[in-house]
Amino acid sequence: MDKIKKIFVVINPTTNNQYALERASKIAKRRKSEIIAHLCIYSDQETSDINDLKEVEFERYKAWLEKHLKPIRKMGIKVGSEIAWEEDWQAELGKAAKRIKPDLIVKASRRDPSPRKLKMLSSDWALFNSAVCPVMLVNADVKSTGKILAAIDINRKDKKYQKLMELVLDRSRSIAESRNAALHVVNAYLDQSDYVHVSDVAKKAGIPSKNAHVVGAQPEQAIVQVAKKINAEMVIIGISTKSKLKSRIFGYTSEWLLNNLPQDLYVIIPKAS
Repeated sequence: MDKIKKIFVVINPTTNNQYALERASKIAKRRKSEIIAHLCIYSDQETSDINDLKEVEFERYKAWLEKHLKPIRKMGIKVGSEIAWEEDWQAELGKAAKRIKPDLIVKASRRDPSPRKLKMLSSDWALFNSAVCPVMLVNADVKSTGKILAAIDINRKDKKYQKLMELVLDRSRSIAESRNAALHVVNAYLDQSDYVHVSDVAKKAGIPSKNAHVVGAQPEQAIVQVAKKINAEMVIIGISTKSKLKSRIFGYTSEWLLNNLPQDLYVIIPKAS
């Protein structure tokens, strides 16, 4: 089982519903991990003394944040926190994640199925562009179903993808084991010549054939279709954002998934590409 020693949690200062923190605390309890709660604040209020304003705001948010963290500490989970003052909080978020070097980043992500609003949050992009560890984007309404879905493409033979696929499968098995959940795997294909047998997918993933799914569709459509069919609680994908082309592919796929999946989306990002 992989080690998740440090979980970086993005705190939303605009709400008392800290879904990312709630989800991270469950993971930390299972994995005996430490949580680092990161809160970025800023005020454009006119003032004659910016330092006084910052001091007041820091104290106010420090007390507010502690109310959310205290119950988690009572669970026996080690929790650290930090508050940053920065107008460009999206960029600051990425910098903080790089500095802390966590094993997992957890952030709440707003979902909007409207085609006109199909746009990934800039704060999500800041994380993906700087992260060197998995990023988990959580949805407020997800309930435990005991089923995890991982997406792979066993037809791809390039070494970089093969390594990424192994990372996806390893982490997926670990997550399923820690949650006592069943692991399902989906493999999409567009051309009949790329069709793969369910038994081959099952063998590659090390799962029963009944948990392997082969779908003739675009990858993101196949993922949503199977996730809905099995009522998965989480979807796990792997992607690299180290090139412009991959970034564009990643952007489209992730935006589409975020706006069509009610599940938590767990993204594996390799340290090197």
